[in-house]
Amino acid sequence: PAPASDDTLAEMYARVAEGCPGLPIVLQDHPASTQVHMRPKLIARIAHEVPAVACIKLEALPTPARIAALRKLWASELPPASDCTILTGLGALYAGFDMEQGTDGFMTGFAFPEILQAMNAAA
Repeated sequence: PAPASDDTLAEMYARVAEGCPGLPIVLQDHPASTQVHMRPKLIARIAHEVPAVACIKLEALPTPARIAALRKLWASELPPASDCTILTGLGALYAGFDMEQGTDGFMTGFAFPEILQAMNAAA
């Protein structure tokens, strides 16, 4: 099948929000499992158009560059419609770089949460 267009993906998130009023949405960008590749501009657009998007979980490489692009878009042309955090996963492999670019934290299966806590406290 052909990949979904940006408009189709944005409409899907809007429809989920309409169908589940009051439910916060985590937009997870993980092309390895979904086969869907979302550019930062599309992610920013969805967070701008769908107030229910409360969190973005970035798991497409390179996460630091994607965080920086998303923050830049939010600051200029596509601010999120509501408070929206950015989390990264990928085992916190790029945690230091992600923090430099403005991640709000991590959501990962990393086996040593005390190390993530120390990194976050030091930032």
